[in-house]
Amino acid sequence: MIKILTHLCPDNLVDGLTCLDVKGVKYILLKNASGIHAFSALCPHVAGPMDRAEVNGNIVTCPLHGWQFDLDRDGLEINGYSSLKVYTVETSSGHITLSDEI
Repeated sequence: MIKILTHLCPDNLVDGLTCLDVKGVKYILLKNASGIHAFSALCPHVAGPMDRAEVNGNIVTCPLHGWQFDLDRDGLEINGYSSLKVYTVETSSGHITLSDEI
């Protein structure tokens, strides 16, 4: 299990996508009406840049080939292809923590 404490304050996070680089590994944070979500910066298909994903609610779409991932269903690709890696988000003490324990 990984656990990443960020220095991002949840109150300062803007709506939409934010790219987070932790020691050379990139993660994407999505803040929307349902909360804060975190997922891999690379699409599992051909490593498309998920920081440029189209967002529709909690569905994120890879800009390269249109694979769509449902963040409400642990990153499942809606057509049954490979899932997007998602991370559990916790907010406490003014920080955002990511973990790969779902």
